[in-house]
Amino acid sequence: MTDTTMCQAAAAAHAAASGLPLEVIAALSGAVAGAASSVLIEVGKWFFHRRARARAIRLALYLEIFNHSIFETGSTDGEPNFLLIGFTRASYDAHLGEIADLLPEPLVGDIGTYYAKVTLAAAQLPRIEEDTVNALSATQEMVRLEQKRGTISAPLYAEEEHLLKTKGAQVASRLSSLVKHTRFLLATAMWQQKLLLKQLRAALKHDPAQQPVDVLPQYRAWLAKAVQGKVDDPEQ
Repeated sequence: MTDTTMCQAAAAAHAAASGLPLEVIAALSGAVAGAASSVLIEVGKWFFHRRARARAIRLALYLEIFNHSIFETGSTDGEPNFLLIGFTRASYDAHLGEIADLLPEPLVGDIGTYYAKVTLAAAQLPRIEEDTVNALSATQEMVRLEQKRGTISAPLYAEEEHLLKTKGAQVASRLSSLVKHTRFLLATAMWQQKLLLKQLRAALKHDPAQQPVDVLPQYRAWLAKAVQGKVDDPEQ
């Protein structure tokens, strides 16, 4: 017996015990059935809305994370260097409240950890570039000071040399720390990115990354050559 039928039977039994006319009993039964049906419909709408919303958020996050380009740019003393291009967190920020409500808790934690890492790395990359320029500038100043050694007094030369060496050491220390920290952030974020894309893609009906790529007719010869170059390169 369905919930609606049980409700109707309960209402009819209660009305009969109260001595109400059959017309009133029928009306009450219909009202109970209608109310129960309305509740079930609203619950169904709420459930399917949440499921559709969760799928839409997964798709938005998948596309955003997929377009975060993290790649190795070479190595320094045997340690890899990485670069991050195309970083944005617009979808993540726009759906931050819903992500915690609609997605599984382990996935929410993984997404939050990933975005924390790449956000910090993205903020540190400009500082690395700035300190690289500062380090080069400090070296050039030392060269110029050395060229003036014979034209200034020994005490003045020693003082300027000490100041430049102190400045250079500070810049070098800060730059080394930033590079090491950013290297760790991007290396682990690259690994986590692959896991997240796999998790987010699992709930999608198709993989957006597998959509065919094309260009305008005048660029197709170039594209074919560029793609063939990547296929022939064993490092790709």
